[in-house]
Amino acid sequence: MRKNGKVLAVAVALLVVITGSLSADTGALFVSPQRQATAELFWGDADNFIDPRGWADMEFDRWFGLVSFDSNTTASLGFASNFGGLYVALFYSGNAWNMPGHMFTERHTSFFGESRFMRTYDSMPAGGDLPDNNISLLIGTADMGFRLSYRAVSWSRTINEDFFVNDPFSPTFYRNFRYNSGFIRPELAWGMTRELVPGRGVRPHAYLSVSFHRDYLRYEQYITATDILDSVTRSNNMVEIGLTAAMGEFALARQDNFEFGLDLWYTLSLPMFNNEFNYTVNTENRVGDGFNGTFSVADGFMGISEHSHYITPYLYAFWTGERLSLAAEFGLGVGFSSGRTAEMELEPNTSTLRNHGEEEVRTVFSVNPTLGLGMQWAIVPNRLFLNAGGSIDFGTVQFATADIVNYVNGNRDNDSEVREVTRTFIHANTALSAGFTFQMTPNIGVQASSRIEVANNVVNLFSPNGFASFTDILVTVHF
Repeated sequence: MRKNGKVLAVAVALLVVITGSLSADTGALFVSPQRQATAELFWGDADNFIDPRGWADMEFDRWFGLVSFDSNTTASLGFASNFGGLYVALFYSGNAWNMPGHMFTERHTSFFGESRFMRTYDSMPAGGDLPDNNISLLIGTADMGFRLSYRAVSWSRTINEDFFVNDPFSPTFYRNFRYNSGFIRPELAWGMTRELVPGRGVRPHAYLSVSFHRDYLRYEQYITATDILDSVTRSNNMVEIGLTAAMGEFALARQDNFEFGLDLWYTLSLPMFNNEFNYTVNTENRVGDGFNGTFSVADGFMGISEHSHYITPYLYAFWTGERLSLAAEFGLGVGFSSGRTAEMELEPNTSTLRNHGEEEVRTVFSVNPTLGLGMQWAIVPNRLFLNAGGSIDFGTVQFATADIVNYVNGNRDNDSEVREVTRTFIHANTALSAGFTFQMTPNIGVQASSRIEVANNVVNLFSPNGFASFTDILVTVHF
């Protein structure tokens, strides 16, 4: 619900109105165990300290810090302090050195009849795990927060020397090798901490990102000792512009410890392609670039253009009692996307591409209602809290229309035109979670969360995913 955790914002479970979506909160950089356990409805200092709006609710004398570990072997570290009228926060999360292994031997090998000492691999050195690291800087001043983030889930490898791949089916010599996989994503976030409508709310925030996706493999292969083939095996790179903007909660009613209101989110995704490919002119192999689509030796050319939009209005309510706090958010996510894909081929003896195969122009409209419920119970006031929550994804209804036509060597086959209309219904899903918040001392707090495993309508407490298995741990420090 994107509310200040200090207020222990809470909402009524009987809220069953259509609007909003839990999935709309794409601006979340870090989700604390407390927030996880309450269907993301109860925020704490661990969530606020690096949020473009929440930073204004932080209270400490000198500095705030956190350390967190989760079941995905991801570690998180955070620090915040005030420098005069300037709030500064730093955040890191990731798995650090989780990168693909690199093993080879160096030995004398018969290189087309000549003994050469070079690297030898058992298989092409591509693939494997990807390191995932994220670093962010937040600066808060003058009722606004600015956050610059950089996330890298990527790996690249370059070999600029002769090497041998001792594949039992196709042993091959190479002169160089370039491989990229994953993505990097810089993001700029902005938020207002002051209510633009006093007493009602409206604190807008926005997130602009550029994602550079890479799936690229290119090498120079020896055919003979002097004949070398420059091969683009695949070039499926993409740049995706993402924009998310939100109005900020507007309270329709505020009375005592109860609040009822609405919000509106909008998300845009705009992917763009620029890829390399092989072509031949007079039997000479060449490499071209600037292709607005994807290319691979296995799948050929696929021209692509598309864009998608997601609008999410939602209603929320929360109520805070002396020991018990309740929260709810019920929303409706509405998505629209439009795109074109076209199978293509090279015109003979040129680098010019033309349609060849199936071209599809499609539009997709989807509706996805969701409900989130959260609770926080102060077992020991100001010391020990039980967090619990659940979410219901009521399923997605999707309406899609596709106009399909075939091309042969660039010529349209009008008799092949087909319009496909599909209605897809994706089933509902539910999730339960629980955890605790323990304020050990006024300066040190501990949080933990666990997802409750539900099978055949039976809640399992002691399974690896049960209530008694806490997989996300957080420690916060205030000084």
